[in-house]
Formats: sequence, structure tokens, C-alpha cells
Amino acid sequence: MKKYYLFTLAVVIINAAAAQPPDFSGTNPGRLLIVYNDSPTMNPDADGDGVPDSKEIAQYYQLKRNIPDSNMLGLKVISTFGGIACGNYDKMAGWANFWDEMYMPIMSKINRLGSANIDYILMIDPLPYSVSFDPSESPYINIGDNGRSIDQFIGFQKSFGTKALPRFFYYGSTNPLFESSPGVGTDLGQFNHTTFNFYYENSTTYTDTIFLVDRLTAPTPQMAKNLIDMAMYGDKYINPATGYYNGLAYQDTRVQWPDDSLSHYPWDPAKGYNQVDLDINQSRLFFQSAGLNVKWEASGNVIGGGGVSYTDGTSADSAQDALLYSGWYNFNQYLNVWKWKPGSIGVDYNSNSAVNINNACYGNSFLRGAFLHGLTAGMGVIAEPYTFAHPRPEILMYYMLHGYNFIESFWHSNPKASFVSFANGDPLYNPFKKGKTAVMDNSVEPSTITTIYNNDSTTTINIEFNPTETNPEVVKAYLSWGTSTAYGNKINSDTLFYARHTFVLTGLNKTNLYHYQICVIDPVGNTWCSADQVFAADGSVMTGVKPTNQPDQFTIYPNPSTGYFNLSYELKNNSEVQLDVLNMLGENVYHTVSTGSKGNYTNTLVLDFLAKGIYLLKITSNNNVLNKRIEIR
Repeated sequence: MKKYYLFTLAVVIINAAAAQPPDFSGTNPGRLLIVYNDSPTMNPDADGDGVPDSKEIAQYYQLKRNIPDSNMLGLKVISTFGGIACGNYDKMAGWANFWDEMYMPIMSKINRLGSANIDYILMIDPLPYSVSFDPSESPYINIGDNGRSIDQFIGFQKSFGTKALPRFFYYGSTNPLFESSPGVGTDLGQFNHTTFNFYYENSTTYTDTIFLVDRLTAPTPQMAKNLIDMAMYGDKYINPATGYYNGLAYQDTRVQWPDDSLSHYPWDPAKGYNQVDLDINQSRLFFQSAGLNVKWEASGNVIGGGGVSYTDGTSADSAQDALLYSGWYNFNQYLNVWKWKPGSIGVDYNSNSAVNINNACYGNSFLRGAFLHGLTAGMGVIAEPYTFAHPRPEILMYYMLHGYNFIESFWHSNPKASFVSFANGDPLYNPFKKGKTAVMDNSVEPSTITTIYNNDSTTTINIEFNPTETNPEVVKAYLSWGTSTAYGNKINSDTLFYARHTFVLTGLNKTNLYHYQICVIDPVGNTWCSADQVFAADGSVMTGVKPTNQPDQFTIYPNPSTGYFNLSYELKNNSEVQLDVLNMLGENVYHTVSTGSKGNYTNTLVLDFLAKGIYLLKITSNNNVLNKRIEIR
């Protein structure tokens, strides 16, 4: 809420536990614009499926969250420092390049859609998140302005001057969405262009159309998709009540403050570290009011710092079952003591909390480490914010716990726009949505298993769930394999929960038959194991279909196409062949069955009636399934 000066000291402070922000009414996916990098020089294809990673992640999000085709924008961003080798595309090279390659294309797209029709903008990496320029470009800027956030510029258009003459407000602009005292008096509510269409600086009011900007970045494309998958899992299953999927809330302050300190909230971080500490301390009340169990480290050290304890007397050397975290001060470090649960949200208040978030070659920050180890959503800064401008952890938690989505909660917690703040995660993530149906996760759905012949000594086995908002799933997995059903060998998957896992078997003998079984466990302990599967190392046994163009299971070309595909495969014996095409929601959009005798086949598959996008082509023969990702352009 906005600050009001008190005319008398006889003021009763409303207990934050009793106050409520206005109800969040939900989000229309058509009011979100997805921006990705479609530049040929900035488009790695890590999984080799023919679709550049940025576009692939953008399309994945589009399908999972039902974003219209009209709300997709590919940028041709090429003017960055460092390229993609280290993920070092974080800085845009020059103000004029930022204006031409990012700002104007985004604003032009929004103008075509209607600026009043777009509330949120999601930036998909690889896209730079700050601008690096020479002070000679403007007399009103200096080298210290290089750390400012592109996401913040895009959100507040009139905060940075023009292409010819950039000019920034000192330490950023006032953010009209910032709720300085959540739970005290009347809180600011859900974003709309009518209420939140101005900001003021130096007693001057500027009319501006504001957009709430968020980012989806991760060290790998798989992890980026996993941020979406974990958010959908949290959306459906998180519930603080006993017996449901939840976790612990962690608070880390420098002092163990008495409970009566909470009645004096809010404090003023600009007045020193104690005030920051007291603000973070307010998270405890918000957590407890939501029915969550709280672990509080208050020694002056940090969780995992060694030799410290939580206030309940247990060791603070680790943070197990972490669902929410509000604390500080992990400057230039991430201590690998956290066990983040799918759906987790974390904020560490420090001077570089999101620096180098996607840069594998330089430095470290809390958010980079946290996302590498399973965090679902978090916020921080990409340069020095000073105490008054870092987004406030307890405010983010307050709004999330009161049923607001991630992007709105971030912007309500962000004191300064056009400065250095940064949010990363699914913007529509809303695990504590009011009125949502309480659902227990009681089972693991069977998944798709694909065996891919690479060469006579190497075979790749994939297991993939198809998570949706209705049926989200993330799991850990392991594969047992050998020359008999006794197996004898075991490969564990990544230690994180994913919707898809890959196992590569090497050193195989092409004359042998091999058996394998995959088992999975989900975040609440449900398990599922596949039936015994059999393959030959030379690719000759994997059901009735043998590839005609190894190492693919079958050949389909061209891919991508406009909807006309040539499909080639070989039948080793007489069998029925079933073709199915599934969209990214798991819905079957094409089905046909034919009977064939032993021999080679080439068919034309006509799918021009389907919408542009990514699909899964599934070919089934003799009860065995092979899969291929296809794209219609």
C-alpha cells in the first residue's frame, strides 16, 4: 500500500495475520506475450531435435499454458557479449542495439495486439538481461548504469529516454505496484492498466502503460522445461493441510527477534541492516498464518554455514523438504545444503542474488545454484541494489500465500522499477490459489518409453511423461539392465525430479539380447515400474519395426514441414502398424491402423489440417512403441 504519514502516535497497527489483499481473480492466458530468441547465431539446439532451444521452450510453455499463437514473438538478437558458450549472453552490446533488436520489436508487437490487451511478458533465454554501453552514448548515464535490467526497461517504457538519448532515473523509478506494508491497512490488488498506469519521480507524474515482465531461464533446456513442469505440479498438489503435498518454510535472519517486533511492521530497509532483518522476520508470521511449519535460522550465519542451529534446536547444516525460503545473506555463494521440493520458491536478499544466473564460466550466485539444484521460482538482482531496492522476500511470500501468481507477487514486492530486479520462473505459477480443489497425489501414471539404437555398442532409452495442468508429473528414475531378467546393472537418473529422463547404455555386445526395467518415484513417494523390456544391441530386436536409416528408429522427412511428411520403416515380420499423432497436451489428434507383411515401407503422412506446433508421432507394432518428435510450420 502507499505510505501515509501518521498525524498521531495513538495508532493501532493491524496484525498482518488478520489482513487480506483483494482477491486475485485469475489470469487470462491471452494477456501474456511470450518473447524468445529466433536469431540463427544465438540458437543452440542442445537436444538435436531440429528446433532451436529458445523457440522449443517458448512453444512448450505456449502449449502447457494455452497461450494463443498470436502472442508469440521471435526476436533476432545478435548483439551480445560472449555468445552462448558459457551461457554468457547476459549483456546486450550497446544501447542502440537494445533499442533496435529488443525494445522496438516488442513494443511493435504489443501495439499490434493492443497495449491494453497485454499484462505480462515472459522472456525466454537465450536473451540478454542487461545492457552494456559506453557513457559517450548519453551525457545522462554513466558506467554504473550498465547493470540495469532489460526486463525492467521493457516493463516501464518511459523510464529510460529514447534511442538517441538514454536517460535513467537515479537508482530506478518508483514502482506503483510496490506494496510497502502488506497486511497493514488496505493492500494493493491485482494488476490492471487502469489502476497501475503511471509512476512518479521528482514530483512529476508520467503516464505510462506498464507491463509485468518475468523470465524463464535455466542452465539447460531440460531444466527450463522442468520449471514449467514443476510449477504445474505445485499448482495442482500443494496444500498446507496435513496429508497433502507440502514442505517446510525456511526463514534466515541475523537476530532472533521477539514476537512483539512483528507488530511494528513494516520497517525501512534504507535505514540499515537491522531493518532488513526485521522485514525478513515478518515472513515467519506469513508462513505460520498459512499453516506451514517454519524452520528459523537466526544466528547471524546462514543456513548451511556450519555449527549453527534452527531456533527449535535442530542443526541448520541442511535444509530438507524446502518449499519456501525467505532470508539472507549468501553473497557470491550457494551452499549446496538445500533439498528443494518441486514447486519451491526462494529468495535470498543479497547484492548479487541473481548475477550470472545462466553463466557457467564466471562466478556464482544464490539463484544460479538454487535453480541448478531444483528451485522452481525465485527473484533477486543482477547488480548492486542497495538495501532499499532489492525485492522484498516477505512481500513476495505474502502475495503468493494469499493466492496471487508469481509474476504479480514479484512486482508487488519490487520497490524500484527500471533498476536491477529480476524474476525467474513460470509467471502464472499459483500454488496457493484461493478456491482451488484440494487434491492428493495418489499414483504415478504410466509413461512413454522409447528405445533408440545408436550403434552396435550404444543404445539410448528415454522415459517421458507428458505433464499437463490436469495431469502434472515429475519423477526421479532408475534403470536396471542386463542380459537376463536378473539385470545386475543399475543406472540412477538425475537427482532432481523431471518429467523426462534419458539413460545411455554403452559397451554393449551386438550379438546379445538385453533386458531392462525402468522404475520411478514421484515427490510424495508413489512408485511405478515398467514391464521387462527387451532389445538387441544391433537394433534388430525392438519389436516388429526396424529402422531404415540408423540411428533413428524410423525415418520421417522433411521435419519440420508444412504438414506433409514421408515416413519410411521396415517390418521384420507380418504385423499390424498403428500410427498416432499426439499434441503437447497428450491429446490424440490423428490415428490410423494398417496391416503389413515383411518388407520396407514408405508412406506419405498428411497432417496439414493440424495447427502449427510440436507433436509426438507414435508408431506401434507388435505391442512395441517408437516415438518421434515432429514440427508443423
